[in-house]
Amino acid sequence: MKRDMELIRDILLEIEADSFESKIKGYDNSVVENHMVLLIQEKLVDRRTFGINSTWIANVKLTWAGHEFIENLRQKEVWNTIKNEFKEESVSTVLGVAKKLAETYAKKKLENLMINKP
Repeated sequence: MKRDMELIRDILLEIEADSFESKIKGYDNSVVENHMVLLIQEKLVDRRTFGINSTWIANVKLTWAGHEFIENLRQKEVWNTIKNEFKEESVSTVLGVAKKLAETYAKKKLENLMINKP
């Protein structure tokens, strides 16, 4: 299976919105499950299973790192760079790149604010 950054982003957004039900439109369930394993391994998602009245329920939530990563991906410049230039890289690499890109864009915004301030 080849990793799909679009799917990873979609899964994280669904989990954040509390609307993830193990299915993402346009993707086979086994592909979504494999990507969930990647997200759990990278500690972006926490999956807990607990029993209620003999029924087992799986609950997935974003970790702190997952929230930070999805916030970085919300920035258009960061997401466009990731999906165009780093789509073949490991998830760990993409995490680091997204953070550095977000910091770089924030620094540029701050510099622009400082220059334009009277």
